[in-house]
Formats: sequence, structure tokens, C-alpha cells
Amino acid sequence: MDLDAIHVPPALNGTALNQKTFFSDREKAFLIASAPKQKFALNIDYNVDKFGIGTHLTWFGKITLLGFGAATDDNPNQTGIDPMVPTDADSHVLVPEHFNFDGKLDNRPLLLL
Repeated sequence: MDLDAIHVPPALNGTALNQKTFFSDREKAFLIASAPKQKFALNIDYNVDKFGIGTHLTWFGKITLLGFGAATDDNPNQTGIDPMVPTDADSHVLVPEHFNFDGKLDNRPLLLL
């Protein structure tokens, strides 16, 4: 999914920091993750009189989310604007704060009486 445009109110459109405060990189990643490239859903249901049993299977493809990041010049309030965090080896070296999730199958059994 690509975002064509983000409409920022004129009062927040003055600086890049104000624009990113309105809609940060973290929020953009959440919006993109809400519509994954791969998604499969399957419902199976069996009913006899007043008894029913079924399952709901949903599989999502790989998604990437961003954290809030440490306080930097680009992200002074830790709001997820270009989130960067220090490495464990050297606190002066910053790396992107990305959370990568592989595909997941969610299974929800249903029992109706």
C-alpha cells in the first residue's frame, strides 16, 4: 500500500517537525500494517438443530511496525518521527527501531449451543 498524500492542516504545515508531529513515521507504519500485502481468511461452520461448531482462521503476511525511538533532533518528543535507538554496544550509534513480524495464523474456535 502506498500513501499518495497526507493532508496536514495549515496551522501544522509550517515546519517538517510540525508535519511529522501531525502524522509521524510510526503512524504511517501502523496504517500500512493495517492492510497487509497478504491476508487470508477462512470460516468453517457446521450446524445441527441448535448445536453449532466452527472455526475462524486468519493468516497475515509479514508486517513491520516502528517504535517511538529515543529523543533525537528529528524526534525530540519521542513521538515516532524517524525512530532511532542507541545500540547496546555503543550508545552513540543510533539504529532504526523497527519491529518485524513474520506471517501469523490466528485460529478462533467457535461453539454455539
